[in-house]
Amino acid sequence: MRRAAEQFRGRQYDPLFRWSDDHLYCSELVWKVYASAAGVEIGALQQLREFDLLAPEVRAQVDRRYGRRVPLGEPVISPAAMFADPDLITVAAR
Repeated sequence: MRRAAEQFRGRQYDPLFRWSDDHLYCSELVWKVYASAAGVEIGALQQLREFDLLAPEVRAQVDRRYGRRVPLGEPVISPAAMFADPDLITVAAR
């Protein structure tokens, strides 16, 4: 895992949630490290269009980040999709 993560060292955070290795957002980094190191894809990738982008708070962020060019077909991995992965188990709880 450490070796797989090293390839991403120093990359900038990606507030636009692009699926590239140039910039990464938190869930994308974890997903790519597991996929690279263990061949495990945690959570189902979705497209940006599958998320509810109409809530006022969300709409404001989308407008601010993308303007009129919202990349609705962009692959995205969300924390919720990762946590919902049926192959994950809880190993400790508070």
